[in-house]
Amino acid sequence: MKKLREEQEARGCSFHQMIENFKNTLKHEDYTLTEDIITDIEWMENFLFSLDMLDNTTYKLQQLSFEYTNCLIYSQNEELARRIGT
Repeated sequence: MKKLREEQEARGCSFHQMIENFKNTLKHEDYTLTEDIITDIEWMENFLFSLDMLDNTTYKLQQLSFEYTNCLIYSQNEELARRIGT
């Protein structure tokens, strides 16, 4: 942190300006080291797999809800027909 402050004072710019200047010097083929979990390929694949499973589960629950609603409508129609006597 001390080195960062010294660098800021030496250059006379803010942290964000230093970062912008650094980003402008990077090329697309430059390597960057990151330790964030989101940049881990295996984590991304597992996350996407989890999202696919969530999609499938949501779809199945939606279909189950539709079936349940249709059964309730059918039962209600039968009860209504019984009460009316048709």
